[in-house]
Amino acid sequence: MCMYDGCENEAKFYRHSVHVARKDHKCVECGRVILRGEQYHYDFQVYDTWPSSSYHTCLHCRVAQQWLIRECGGYLIEGTWEDIREHIQEYPALRFPLGRLVVGARHKWAGMPVPPVPVASAEDYVR
Repeated sequence: MCMYDGCENEAKFYRHSVHVARKDHKCVECGRVILRGEQYHYDFQVYDTWPSSSYHTCLHCRVAQQWLIRECGGYLIEGTWEDIREHIQEYPALRFPLGRLVVGARHKWAGMPVPPVPVASAEDYVR
């Protein structure tokens, strides 16, 4: 089951965009440093009239979020990798396309270019 499906608390206001870092940031998903001059994905949300924190996600981790958006309709910030691992457990055939992303994130994407969004879908592997 997708973690996003069980999410009850939705943002009243949500803004996301791609920025070029003017200073170093830490990726909220993998924890690697997004270096100055590197593009990153920026999220800002407001819940119950109170602004939430802003979140910085490297473009590598954004690939996993895009897969979850396509497959599940959304993702939980700071929960991307847990959700991806659950999909791998539920659909073992996704081990290779999604597992590559998990390994890349674990190694903080050292020397890896931004991967494409996996074309494999959970629907392809329904039991």
